[in-house]
Order: sequence, then C-alpha cells, then structure tokens
Amino acid sequence: MAYLFMGYGLDRSNFFEVFVGFGFLFGGMIIFMRRKHEMGWKEIFWIALLFRSAFIFSEPRLSDDYYRFTWDGLLTVQGENPYLILPQDFISDERAAEWQLDELYDGLNSKQYYTVYPPVNQMIFAASVWLGQGSLAGTIFFLHLFILLGEALLLFLIARLLSYFELPYWWSIGYALNPLVIIELSGNVHFEGMVMTFLALSVWLACCFRYRGTAMPFLGGIPFALAVSVKLTPLMLVPLVFVILKRRAYGFGAMALFTLVLTFLPFYSSELIAHWQTSIELYFKSFEFNASIYYLVRTIGEAILGYNPIQSVGPWMSLITLSLILFVAFSRWNNKGTPKEQVVRYGTALTLTYLVYYLMTTTVHPWYITMIAAAAVFSNRKAIWFWSFLAVFSYAHYDGGGFQENYFWIIAEYVILAAALLAPLPIKEAFSKKVLNGWRE
Repeated sequence: MAYLFMGYGLDRSNFFEVFVGFGFLFGGMIIFMRRKHEMGWKEIFWIALLFRSAFIFSEPRLSDDYYRFTWDGLLTVQGENPYLILPQDFISDERAAEWQLDELYDGLNSKQYYTVYPPVNQMIFAASVWLGQGSLAGTIFFLHLFILLGEALLLFLIARLLSYFELPYWWSIGYALNPLVIIELSGNVHFEGMVMTFLALSVWLACCFRYRGTAMPFLGGIPFALAVSVKLTPLMLVPLVFVILKRRAYGFGAMALFTLVLTFLPFYSSELIAHWQTSIELYFKSFEFNASIYYLVRTIGEAILGYNPIQSVGPWMSLITLSLILFVAFSRWNNKGTPKEQVVRYGTALTLTYLVYYLMTTTVHPWYITMIAAAAVFSNRKAIWFWSFLAVFSYAHYDGGGFQENYFWIIAEYVILAAALLAPLPIKEAFSKKVLNGWRE
C-alpha cells in the first residue's frame, strides 16, 4: 500500500509527506534485512518485482524528466534527429503544432538545451512513443515496462553473480528492496538501473561466461558499450576495467568501441558532436544541485572572489576527480586472493569510484545514488547504503512548490553520510548486529 501511495498519491511539494513515505519504506527494508535468513533469493526477487510493478500505471510524482523523454522519442518516430533540434526554437515550427507538442513543451525543464541522452536511451524513448501511439500516458506506460524488464534482468544477474562468487545472496536486498531504487527507477522512470543491468551483463560475460569451456571476455565489451550508450558515466570505469582484465582489456575495449560507434550511427550528423558537447559543457559548468565538496569550494570562492567560481573551478575539480578515480583503480592492480575476495575488492573499487564522482560533481540528483546502491552489493562498504535514505533530503528543496535549495538539509545529508562512512569498524559492527541482525554473518 505504501508503494501505491508513493506512485499515485504523493505530492512532491509536500516534503513532510515525501520524508514520511520514504522513512516508512526504509523501515520496511530494515525489517527485510533483519529477516534475511527467512527468505531465499527467489523470494527476494519476486517481492522486488512486486514492489516495482506497483508503478506500472503511474505518472512519475517526483520528476518531470519524462516530458523530455517523450519529446525526444516523438521527434525520432517522426523521422527527426533529436540531437539537432533545440526545443525553444522548434516549438514555433509548424510541425510542432501538427504533432501537438505544446503540452510536452510546457512540461520540459530543459527547453534551451539540446538533448544529452545517448543513443540507446533515445531508442527506448522512440520505442515507447511508438508503442504508446504517441500519447503521453501510453509512452509513460511503456517507459515503465522497459525499466521493469531491465530491473528484472538486473536482479537475476545480481543473484547469479553473487552465487558464482560465493557471496551471500541476501546482499542483494540493499538494491532489490531499496525504496530509493524502486521509486526513482520504476516510479520516476530514470535509467540508471538500465546502466547497471548492462554493466552486470558485461561482468558476467567478461568474467564468468564460458563457450565450450573457453572464456571470451571480449564479449563483455558489447553490454559495456550499451551501458555507456544509456548514460555516459560508465566511461569513468575504463581504468578499473583495464586493471581487472589487464591484457584482455584490449579485446574488450575494441568490441566496446565498435558497439558504441554502431549505436551512434543512426543519429550521426556533423552537428551532433558540437550540439552534444555544448549541452554537456553547460551541464557541468552551469548546473548545480545538492552538491557537497563543490558547494564548500563555491562558498569559499564567493567569500574570497565575490562571485561564483564554477566556470574556473569546474575543470580543476574534474582533474582531481580523474586523479582519484585512477588511484582507486590502480590500487587494485595486485589484487590477490580467492575469487570471492577479489570480487569484493573490485566491487569496493567500483563503489568508491562512484562515491568519488558524486562527492566531487556539481549535481547530485537522488536517482544518481541508485548506481552506488547497486555497486555496493558486491563491496564491503555497505554503509554507503545510508546515502539511499539521505538522498531523500534533497526533496526538501521542492517543499511548498517551486524550487529553493535548503542548505540545512544539504548539510545534514553530507554530515550524516560522512559519519556513516568514517565511523570506526566496531561501531559499524555493533550497528550491523543490533539493527540488522548481523548483516555480515
């Protein structure tokens, strides 16, 4: 019932309602964690699918990004290239009136930007519009359906990978029954889960799959490229892939590059790269939301310089982020031990890579944290799951309608996160034993 309310009755402008709803559901997640030994992975799988299915007929309550998804998909279905059309210019075109784009245009939160969604995302948008016969409600339904199918595959792959590496199946609860994951992906139709589906498939093909007894790690490059073609963030995992596969990474990389080029070919234009680069640069240099370290740097910069230094600070923070990501990856170069121990170290490196990126970036939407929740399934840094709940604090910025960042909640989010991550091991173990009924056992 709680998920039905979050999908059909929630009001984003009422933060108390949002907070209580998420709090109740996270309480339920803790109960599932405490009773982990009473469930097998099949029970976890079907409960997770049941919760996700609750949103299949809903309209997203916490995000309006689906308007852009539908806009881009409709342009593709009509034979236009979404990468070449700026909404604020196209709305005055006679075709916009013919295709009845006024409602979609009014709902767009990025009228002045070219689309930044990669090709596989665009194909899903177009398929949803086509299957939904051009209606907004129909498109949303099929977006829900594609994400539900992707989540089902991801949950299956997580279970297979945990079993293959002899890790506890109940570790999957941190993603499978995570309310932030369920609501942001299945409810608000964000595609971070689809990225993790392709990444999990990439891991399976690169590390576990055998054809007639022969390993074929280069096949993992295909789903890795598809992950990049949903969201660009997996590109920062390239150093870690190289460290894990070493010499085998060349075949993996060649297959990934080939596949990535194929996904872009249907949309290729001499203007595509320029338009996309412009929008991405605007995103990194102009957008700010719920950041942590960047806000500290900005505050200090404004106090010293008298203005927001994002234009000059952004590139330096990117360089520091890249350096930290490289350090995390190459610190695992001599990863020795049993396959179980190795995969946990690599999973921890994956989790830390995303952690570094999201702590250093200028924009941290709550659905971004779902990728960390998935990575943490295979790591020994389970405390990062606290961020799943803490990310809900960012909805305080919409309280009362409109948008205004509430720095009290931002400070609370990151102070509590720091305390959870940096707490001494005995405290974490005591919490695991008393609250989660011995999660590490």
